[in-house]
Amino acid sequence: MTGNDFQDYIGGLTEIKGEDGTVTQKIANMKNFRRVKDKLKVLARSQPEHKYMLVTGLKELGAVVAVTRRQQRCAGPEQGRRGLLHGHCRH
Repeated sequence: MTGNDFQDYIGGLTEIKGEDGTVTQKIANMKNFRRVKDKLKVLARSQPEHKYMLVTGLKELGAVVAVTRRQQRCAGPEQGRRGLLHGHCRH
């Protein structure tokens, strides 16, 4: 599932303003989020806001969430062994 497909399916985020003026973001369609959360293996071509939506939804369900940054090293002829890319390696 791509990041955009994920966002469309869960309806993105909605903002809830508390009585004290604080703003909380929540998943707009939690029913669809629950459907997809256990089936989602890869969030392809995703932007930081897509990852934030995933974390927000999991936290709404009481999950403890940790996010790490994954980098893919590519050793292509034009990059040498130090080529560092995010996403796919193209040779």
